[in-house]
Amino acid sequence: AAVAFGDSLASAPTALQRGTRPFWRRGVPITVGALILAAIAAAKFGLGTKPTPVPADVSQIVIAPFTVRGDARIAYLREGMVDLLVAKLDGAPGIRVVDPKAMLENVPRRGNTGDLEVARGLARRFGAQHFITGTVVQGGNALQITASLYDAQGAVVARSDRVATSEADLFPAIDDLARELVAGLLTSSDARLASLAARTTASYPAVQQYLHGEQYFRAGQYDDAVESFQLAVERDTTFALAYYRLSSAADWAGKASVAEAAAHAAMRHRERLPTSAADLVTARWEFWFGDVRRADEIYRELTSARPTDVEAWFERGEVLFHGGPWMGRSLRDAEPAFRRVLALDPSHIGAITHLARVAAHNRDVALLDSLLARAQAIDPAHDRTLEIRGLRAGVRNDSRAIDSVLARLAVHRDAFKIDADAERIAVYTGNLAFAERIARIGARAGRPRADRVLSFQSVIHMAAGQGQWQEAKRQMDVLASLDPVIAAQVRANLTAMPFLRASAADIARARRDLEAVGPSMRRVGTVRRDSDAAADPHHFQDARRSYQLGLLAVMAGDAAATSYIAALETDTASTNIGTFQRSLAGSLRAHMFAQRGDSAAALAELQRSWLLPRKPLMIGWAWTHSNVTDRLFLATLLAHAGRNDEALRWIDAVREDIAGSPVIMATAEKLRRRLVTSSAP
Repeated sequence: AAVAFGDSLASAPTALQRGTRPFWRRGVPITVGALILAAIAAAKFGLGTKPTPVPADVSQIVIAPFTVRGDARIAYLREGMVDLLVAKLDGAPGIRVVDPKAMLENVPRRGNTGDLEVARGLARRFGAQHFITGTVVQGGNALQITASLYDAQGAVVARSDRVATSEADLFPAIDDLARELVAGLLTSSDARLASLAARTTASYPAVQQYLHGEQYFRAGQYDDAVESFQLAVERDTTFALAYYRLSSAADWAGKASVAEAAAHAAMRHRERLPTSAADLVTARWEFWFGDVRRADEIYRELTSARPTDVEAWFERGEVLFHGGPWMGRSLRDAEPAFRRVLALDPSHIGAITHLARVAAHNRDVALLDSLLARAQAIDPAHDRTLEIRGLRAGVRNDSRAIDSVLARLAVHRDAFKIDADAERIAVYTGNLAFAERIARIGARAGRPRADRVLSFQSVIHMAAGQGQWQEAKRQMDVLASLDPVIAAQVRANLTAMPFLRASAADIARARRDLEAVGPSMRRVGTVRRDSDAAADPHHFQDARRSYQLGLLAVMAGDAAATSYIAALETDTASTNIGTFQRSLAGSLRAHMFAQRGDSAAALAELQRSWLLPRKPLMIGWAWTHSNVTDRLFLATLLAHAGRNDEALRWIDAVREDIAGSPVIMATAEKLRRRLVTSSAP
């Protein structure tokens, strides 16, 4: 049984090790059965099998011997309850229990060893921040168990009462005791959700995995966090907060389909939560599947009602940062929320990273230096620290710093990390030459084919964004040798951007290539991670292909464009894909009006079919459509109508959007300069 409990119980001396009679020799066969049940439970829940990260802030706890009132048969629980609680609590993230053997050596030989003053003295003796006392009272076969958690000064932090109908039911009761006592330890503002999680599930193993996930998440180890949260919801399939945190961690880990599914599951079970936590779940669901404006509204209400709520402040910043450009807002609007997060939690790596992106866009080198120092103090080898190094090097255009970042990325195995850094350097620093060098790392010969396919797309966009159209076309030919389907999509996407003024030959080539690789020739898995919405990548890909062919037809003056509009309007459902297709159809009609010289009708049609912001759609279209081309198209139409202030607002939103291609960003910058010059007195 000790082995089944793992290191925690093995390291805590049993009655046998302390030189007293082991309780299994005292004529109590039911206790042996209970231990077998414990071993089965430990094996079932996998307790102690997952490596635990070293906590940054450990709470030491002394568990004093319990006071036992009943016949001699249950006297073993005086020290047995200590061993059993040690097995549950020791090793939970942020908790370390003082060795029971050392503790017992300091317990007075006489008097009530469960006395509050005795326990407080033990806490002082071992420098513990908390201590636990408890009682077991027998009533027939039933056992009334009470445990109290105190701080070092003797103030009650948490209390739990449970009834075990017999000794055989002792272990579920101890699970509940442990879960409620752990919840009492998690009282800081940044641990509010963890404390709430411990109170909203009946499964202590689920709580343990949740706490592991929180620790990994705070450290920026998102893949490990996803694994732990998944284990938590396996232990309790109705664990709403674990689903909610799984959605957040998976989003950061780039696992969009997991994030979407978890957001749905959290929404299904949110009735198990108090109002403020249920609102967090609802706001995330709105951001993903509803309307980002409604999500922003919920977060504003939450932060107003709970000004120290780290989670609400951070998610408010996320919505403004990623959803703002879809609403014509600047990512600078997110800066106060992230600054508030850092004021409450100075080591919040997510807030540090987002502020670094804002600082890079603002060319604020001093702030970047400060944020890099913070990130390095947390973990100098972390991927987010490397990203901030890259942002700083890109803004300063420091050749030595750039070479250092490139050397670190050259040995990085994660192609998505390399590609994402290329995108962020391009968007937030505007240093396309540096970004292209990053992208070329992933495109090198010898790397896996899928990695090269991913990176060549970035190389092509970087070249086009620098005005090197012939080089971009040359790289498209190289990409076609690796994956003709993806190459055709990239060629069509770039050629269809009216801002490039592609030649008739380029348009014809793009149409031929895209028509040649019909939907049946797709090879899912070789596309960019962010080029397909996770919920239904096949349909999104089909819709985008129809849109690209339709736009190329509009550019060629071909009446066939109307047939693509009709095809996109066949799905009338209110799903993401239906909404997506109808928006694309409206965009094509707007482009047809503009081609005919009717910019007023084009503007009206584009605004009529405007797409509401939704997270899967933001993920699904990056650098392919992502509504960003329509936003620049909208700015152009507003400028044509003489509404320059509105046009400039949308142009700035395009220039700040991670989903924007360098080509679009460069075009937006040219349009902005032209409008600013024409508006100058």
